[in-house]
Amino acid sequence: MKYWLAIILFIGFNLAYGLDNDKGLESDEQTLVTYEKMLEKEKNRYSLSLQQKILELTEKIHGKQHPDYATSLNQVGMLLFLQQGKLEQAEPLLKQSLKIREQILGKQHKDYALSLNNLGTLYLFQQKRPQAEPLFKQALAIYQKTVDAQHPQYAQTLSNLGVLYLMQKKWEAAEPLLKQAYDIYSQLEHPDLNYYIQILSNLSSLYYLQKNYEPVLPILEKLRDLQAHVLGKQNIDYAMTLNNLGKLHYFQKRYMQSEPFYQQALNIIEQISNRQHKDFTHVLNNLAELHCVQNQYKKALPLYQELINTFTKTLGKDSEETQTAQQQYDDCLEKSHLAN
Repeated sequence: MKYWLAIILFIGFNLAYGLDNDKGLESDEQTLVTYEKMLEKEKNRYSLSLQQKILELTEKIHGKQHPDYATSLNQVGMLLFLQQGKLEQAEPLLKQSLKIREQILGKQHKDYALSLNNLGTLYLFQQKRPQAEPLFKQALAIYQKTVDAQHPQYAQTLSNLGVLYLMQKKWEAAEPLLKQAYDIYSQLEHPDLNYYIQILSNLSSLYYLQKNYEPVLPILEKLRDLQAHVLGKQNIDYAMTLNNLGKLHYFQKRYMQSEPFYQQALNIIEQISNRQHKDFTHVLNNLAELHCVQNQYKKALPLYQELINTFTKTLGKDSEETQTAQQQYDDCLEKSHLAN
């Protein structure tokens, strides 16, 4: 079973730098205003180069002990982390942003909580889970005092702490956090749909890991519909949600309902990529398993053979994937002989 733990990185790009008016601005300040306006365009929202230019100008105009400089440090650090995977370069920037916000805004400010959340998220990706947990908890404690109980940032940090517990296989600790995050987002009038997708994905992952399949169907259906709206149907994540719907029906022995989801997922992945793509082989394996359990051996065996050929070509004949596919083929072949 393939599932996703979608860690939410709330970066906060709606910036309001501390320039009161445009009259009499010096050259650097005028340039900064121009860059700010550029950020308002969706195509520039996640531009690392633009954020780096803003960071340089903000330091030049305001100095390092200023909230805007801390905000800009946060943006650059998160983009280094997200876009380029440069975790080691991102860490000192996020720590510096946290320190400045502590000194200027204090430890009970929501922006300080945001920095705690983002640094905790970085630690998750660095496998520093013991360091991440207290940061998420501290951020939640601040949000409980400073924002509304239905605030999306609060929900996002709830979800991140829940993901941490999922990684540690602490299902009972994870469940109330992920459910609360889901409840908050479900009630928002205009939720950020990308974050909503991640929260739905996290909750469905929890239920799969618990083998608690009954609550999963409405969550996966909502996730599928949101992904279709936000990402489009020619998308790997959308295809894998279809796969998970197929797997859910398989677990509940609704085999006739399972196959169309697998077939649709395969078609999408093949159109986007190719039949050697790791997600294609994952779904193909699920479809082969479905055919074999239904005694449809003439359908199942060629699919297992394709998996063997693909893994042998891409990973080698001695790889774990190739050996597993060969064992599945042999088991299914034996079942077919017994059936005859």
